[in-house]
Amino acid sequence: MQKKTSLARIFMFGKSNGKFHLKEAKMILIQILLVAFALFAFSRVFLRFKDKRLARNEFIFWAIIWVGAIIILILPNSLSHLSN
Repeated sequence: MQKKTSLARIFMFGKSNGKFHLKEAKMILIQILLVAFALFAFSRVFLRFKDKRLARNEFIFWAIIWVGAIIILILPNSLSHLSN
């Protein structure tokens, strides 16, 4: 049998007994898109701070928000550790 190369083979995180779970692939795709958005938003905050259109306190506030969002998106189980 010939092995197929597909999106399912790329995202093998959700395999169970050799079967792929499409639901987990969708979740990973959503996480990737949200991380890309958060990185874009953080870059906009940084550029505005660099152009002196954003005060240092405002930059720190937004940097914490976006970096925190990125960490939560990359490590979703980290929230459960904080809640315990």
